[in-house]
Amino acid sequence: MGKTINADAETLFKLLVEPARYIIPLFQRGYRWGPNEWGVLWEDLVNIASAPQGENHFMGFLVMEDEAAPGSIPCYYLVDGQQRLSTSSILLAAIRNVARENGHQDLSQDIDGQYLVHSRKSGDVRYRLLPKDRDRSDYKALIDGGNQKPQGAMADALNFFMGEIQAHTGGDAKKLEDFCNAVVHRLQFVSAVLPESQNAYEVFKGLNSKSVGLGESDLIRNLMFMNAPQNTHEEFDRDGWKPLEDAFAKQPGAALDRKEEKLFSQFFRHFLMVDSYVGRSDAAVDFEKKFAKRCKTELWDVAEELKEAVRYYTIIRSREGDENGTVAQSLKGLNELDSSTTYPLLLALFARRAKGGITDEQLAKCIEMLRGFIFRRYICKYNGRGYGRRFSGANDLLAGNEDPVAALRDFLIDYGWPSNEKFQLAFEQFPFYENGYAKEMLAGIERAQKHREPADMARSQVEHVMPQTLTDQWREMLGTDAESIHDKWLHMPGNLTLTGYNQQLHNDTFEAKCNIYEKSHYVITAEIPQKFTNWGEEQIRQRGRQLAEDAARVWIGEKG
Repeated sequence: MGKTINADAETLFKLLVEPARYIIPLFQRGYRWGPNEWGVLWEDLVNIASAPQGENHFMGFLVMEDEAAPGSIPCYYLVDGQQRLSTSSILLAAIRNVARENGHQDLSQDIDGQYLVHSRKSGDVRYRLLPKDRDRSDYKALIDGGNQKPQGAMADALNFFMGEIQAHTGGDAKKLEDFCNAVVHRLQFVSAVLPESQNAYEVFKGLNSKSVGLGESDLIRNLMFMNAPQNTHEEFDRDGWKPLEDAFAKQPGAALDRKEEKLFSQFFRHFLMVDSYVGRSDAAVDFEKKFAKRCKTELWDVAEELKEAVRYYTIIRSREGDENGTVAQSLKGLNELDSSTTYPLLLALFARRAKGGITDEQLAKCIEMLRGFIFRRYICKYNGRGYGRRFSGANDLLAGNEDPVAALRDFLIDYGWPSNEKFQLAFEQFPFYENGYAKEMLAGIERAQKHREPADMARSQVEHVMPQTLTDQWREMLGTDAESIHDKWLHMPGNLTLTGYNQQLHNDTFEAKCNIYEKSHYVITAEIPQKFTNWGEEQIRQRGRQLAEDAARVWIGEKG
């Protein structure tokens, strides 16, 4: 890390009681601690509160950059340790809230004035800790109370600690005060202020590059902010970085939770794989190799490229519809499968379409081919490992070919694209209900019937014609081999259909089910009583063959 950084051991009391402010800079990620971290901290707190004096709990390191102007309250940017200090402040707010709810106003006011706010200040200067923009409104609502309620992980942390504190102390004033003293006097940090010659962003990168909890997108954000002049950080965050995160957040402006951050990191990997394969945990390293020089001189151009790719990615994932309805429908069908390995290839195709190198019709055809390729190979139990590497390699092939549809077809055939004969044979005896995709398979075939008044797929349920539990009536219909027929064919496609009233049908006789099936808005269900008067092994085989033929037209092969 370059020059030596002087570090001091300090309690939470020493950090917060002094007239100081701690600001979480924009290049940091949002608040990410969750139940696992809260639970571990709580157990440690309970143990340390009952331990002999002198036994403290080490919370970790705080690395700070001095940002105070002469004559103002000392102000520090938290380069490292924001999760720990944020959680400590939320914990104190929880103690304050429990004290207030139990009528102990003196204690609640002491916690407020000593550890959470500078009571004589106003605006942002009032808060002893000030999170980054996307957590700021929730944190302020958490500290200030009032009508605005905090949301997200910070609110969850507050509720968790309030519940534990109330249960642990029973709301007793003395117990609450003792517990508060244990928190502020026995939680210990090692804090260090960077010398002026140290670059805070480089330090952040060095401290966190090996951190398990830091996502690839966090490290990429650090690289980009490292190359933005300090006085442009707010502008770059607002117009350059935030639009990227917003595409993965539950609502614009909200901090990403862990699942969303994982998807965001996945985007960067797929974005980079347009050119070459990238390992699952190598996106930040590869991004730096490819874009470090450009970030120094063309930072905003890089941000614009990423925003364009994110826009394509949002459409590819069917989070927004494409302007072409056929393309949007094809993507919806593809995304019913585990198809994320195709995203780098699709990013390349979308970029090519934007430049006029591929038509909407050609793009939709490519998507349908990928959809058929993945589904057919899954049903035929072909090895699905290595898709990411192979699809990434296809980008060069398509980029240099004037007919991308023909090039992709040749690529998929060489890879191993099951023929209609192989696919239909495997399809008839594939246990869909046990192995996934049962509803997706039936819905795909149903949509292909193009009913004038299609049923609502969102409300559909998978129905076993021959029920999962045999009754005496069903054993009589199936004959002497009832048990073996049931064991072999129960979950096969010929015995499955769609209904909106699965529980109502339950174990009814075939005749009773047909009385309901014939009124169904699902074509594949309504046709059962039209074609069959009884139900057994031969009927299941026959219907399975028909569904297999339909499926071959839905999930196309090389001749589709």
